[in-house]
Amino acid sequence: MMTFKVFDLSISSLVLRFYFMMAVIVTLGFLNQWILATVLGFLVGISFTVGISVHLAKPEQLVLSEQRAKLRLVDKEAKTLHAA
Repeated sequence: MMTFKVFDLSISSLVLRFYFMMAVIVTLGFLNQWILATVLGFLVGISFTVGISVHLAKPEQLVLSEQRAKLRLVDKEAKTLHAA
């Protein structure tokens, strides 16, 4: 599970994304893939301009969400049996 936060990047992450964007554009430019360079460069540029950060869920959170899903399923089955 991933969560996205806007305006949640540090200055060092912003700089790294800028250099990554430039590397993508220069590399694809040398390969004569200008449309791909434009699209990917634009996407990476927007991601560091808006400051979007991606956080992956910790394994403990995944286990809890799986347990909650199982409990919901059991509860739903119990309601179905009770209604019948």
